[in-house]
Amino acid sequence: MSEQEFLAYLKNELHQYSLIPAQDGPRKREKKQYIKGLMTASRFFGVSFEALEEVVGTTLKPLDGGMDSTAREELLDIPTVIRKKIPISID
Repeated sequence: MSEQEFLAYLKNELHQYSLIPAQDGPRKREKKQYIKGLMTASRFFGVSFEALEEVVGTTLKPLDGGMDSTAREELLDIPTVIRKKIPISID
């Protein structure tokens, strides 16, 4: 899978996540964990922080307007290695 294919897949997963109603907590948590895993694993395969930030920003920012603070915080729950730009190396 190329980086562009992966980013398109991630964008789709983020979109699917945004469609899950807040009342469906277990399904929303499961999808969130899956997305966090994808984002963390992507760093091992050389996907840049900037590319991840762009996908997250363009996919989730338009949804931010009508959200309450709890939902907004949930969207900001990005894995620490991505948020803090911690380099990952495979030795």
